[in-house]
Amino acid sequence: ITLTATDDLSGVNDTMYKIDDGTFATYTTPVVITEVGDHVAYFYSVDNEGNVETEKNQTFTVASPITITIKGGLGVSAVIKNTGTTDLANIDWTIDLDGKLIFVGKAKSGTIAALAAGEEITVKDFVVGFGKTGIAVSAGTEEASASGTVLLILVIGVA
Repeated sequence: ITLTATDDLSGVNDTMYKIDDGTFATYTTPVVITEVGDHVAYFYSVDNEGNVETEKNQTFTVASPITITIKGGLGVSAVIKNTGTTDLANIDWTIDLDGKLIFVGKAKSGTIAALAAGEEITVKDFVVGFGKTGIAVSAGTEEASASGTVLLILVIGVA
C-alpha cells in the first residue's frame, strides 16, 4: 500500500494508517500485506498547523499466490506453484481421495518447507484401488478438486 498526501498551505506533518483492527501507525514507507483475504486500510493526514483530515478507508483483497494442478498417472499428483513475487514457507498440503474401493492412498499430507517465487513442486500419493474417485487437494489456503478412475495403481481420466 502506498499513501500520498499534499497540503498546499502549511504542508503535511504526518499520515497515519492502520490495517483492519490494528493500531494507527505513522506512514513512512509502502506497507506490504501478505495475509490472504479481505482487508480494510484506514488512513488520514495531519498538516503542519494541526488540522486533522477526516479518516478515509479502502477495502482490498490479497489473493493466494498458490495454484494447484491435479494430475493422474501412477497414483495421483498435484503441482503446487507459487505464482507470487515473494518466497513462501511452511505450506501444509493434503491429497484426499473419496472412492469406495481405494485400498491404499486414500489420504496423504505434508508440509512444503520453502517454495520460491515462480517455483513449483509436485507432491504425490501412491494409490491402489478400483473405480471412480473424487480427488481433493489443498495447499495453504487454496483448494482444488477433480475426479478420475483408479485402475489398480493407475489414476486415469483426471478432470
